[in-house]
Amino acid sequence: MPLQLHISTEQKVLVKLVPTTPGNKPAPVDGVPTWTMGEGGDETITLEPSADGLSCIIRAGDAPSADNIITVSADADMGEGITTITDTIELDVTDPMAANLGLVAEPPTLKDETAGPTGAPKPQGFDAAKAAEKKSSK
Repeated sequence: MPLQLHISTEQKVLVKLVPTTPGNKPAPVDGVPTWTMGEGGDETITLEPSADGLSCIIRAGDAPSADNIITVSADADMGEGITTITDTIELDVTDPMAANLGLVAEPPTLKDETAGPTGAPKPQGFDAAKAAEKKSSK
């Protein structure tokens, strides 16, 4: 059964090989296991195997992608022969979820545009047109 992994575009995951016998006891492998992205997989996903091939950092690409198949192969025959065993990883990469709301405040303003800085009504300015009209009507 494949290993199913789900990571976001901001994540990476370390995957380790733990080879076992049919009796579920630890077993060695011959040589360095190989890690490969299957055909049609997201080419922006990077595989960074360790020098001994027994672990690999899988780094997500920048865009969501589904059904990426990564195959790991190793030689189980510790002698001169080759008996290849393989396992697979099904990797889905999703957009990250919001982690915080990121509140941002605008600069404060007066709550009532007709109020002055102390909250008192703004003084009415001299209206020359009204004064002239009043004077001419006398």
